[in-house]
Amino acid sequence: MEASMGSRPSYAWRSIMYGRQLLEKGLRRTIGSGKETYVWLDKWLFRDTPLAPLRKPNLFNVDLKWVHTHWGDTVKSGYWLASRLDCSDIRREEFSVWDTVAKVIEDSTFWFEAQECKDEEIETENREFQHRNRWEAPTAGSFKCNVGLQWSKQKKILGASWVLRNCDGEAILHSRRAFGNVGSYLDAKFLSLMWATESMRSHHVEKVVFEVEFGDLFGAVTKPKAWSAFRYQGNELRKVLAGFKEWDFMVVTSRVNRCAHAIAKSVTTEKRYLSYVARGNPQWLNDLFEADKLGLGRGQ
Repeated sequence: MEASMGSRPSYAWRSIMYGRQLLEKGLRRTIGSGKETYVWLDKWLFRDTPLAPLRKPNLFNVDLKWVHTHWGDTVKSGYWLASRLDCSDIRREEFSVWDTVAKVIEDSTFWFEAQECKDEEIETENREFQHRNRWEAPTAGSFKCNVGLQWSKQKKILGASWVLRNCDGEAILHSRRAFGNVGSYLDAKFLSLMWATESMRSHHVEKVVFEVEFGDLFGAVTKPKAWSAFRYQGNELRKVLAGFKEWDFMVVTSRVNRCAHAIAKSVTTEKRYLSYVARGNPQWLNDLFEADKLGLGRGQ
């Protein structure tokens, strides 16, 4: 505050000196070296009378410590703090042991029901594998939709396909689709089957038999209690299937399903990512389709 203008002051220095007079009018305390300044004790807060920021705590303990323990906490202090935290885990509903018991009973019931039908499901699938070494045509007036899939776990890419054939073994339509970011084989099966069933509905197919190489999702549709782990998938499939006049599921071997499987496999092995729907069968699989037709079996 005692500095002079000098002989050759800069623009910045002249500006500072120009404001010195105004600064002196509003000056409350000169700090100097700071050795004699006590921020918390000096009375520099101006109200009606000058006040210091820190006053002697005569009514409360500013350290907020419990004096009867050397660490300053009480048994209640932690609970008091926790009760005031805005945390969903702390403010959640009170735990009920009976809710857990009920959930355990429900899960165990589903598990035992699944075990009861397990042998039946395995026997059904085994009969299909043992006695179905060739593709069989559907009954007159109905269609058969073979659903194929090929899933790459590493790339998370799913290739899916379906082939629709009539009672004479003629390919009416076929389709291929590529799905990305498919995280599990269960998701791959569900996406493939949902897409195939929705496609049949959009093409106004009213009576159809679906053939695939897996049976768990069919169980979720026909026996939801026994396949409770797939409850969501079963519910979604039933919504679509409700639009058909007649529908059925068949679990077949890869040999029986080879035409649809080859189309789906082209997505992951040959990088054919283009999705399409076309009449007849793909030309590059003529031999397979002709072989199925020549060895045609008749469904009962």
